[in-house]
Amino acid sequence: MDGLQALESLIQQIKTTINPKLELLGILPTMVDRTKISRACIEVLNEKYGQILFRTSISRAIQATNSAKNRTPLCLSTGKLSTEYENLTQEVIERC
Repeated sequence: MDGLQALESLIQQIKTTINPKLELLGILPTMVDRTKISRACIEVLNEKYGQILFRTSISRAIQATNSAKNRTPLCLSTGKLSTEYENLTQEVIERC
């Protein structure tokens, strides 16, 4: 979340100096788990970014590490994480 403020500033600089048409497609919450902190962060993101916050969030999961270690695409595996990425893909397609 701290990095989002820096990113917003950078995007504004780019829009001012280089590309006034630059738009952010969305904000994707990642490393989300079942803690109160994660829920609170999602709430803050929703309040601040509303429409550009993706409905999908990506969980903190060992499945991603295993996928990289085994050199198998995450999208070909089964489980919660691969489903989350499929959902994200659909959202991106809808926004484009």
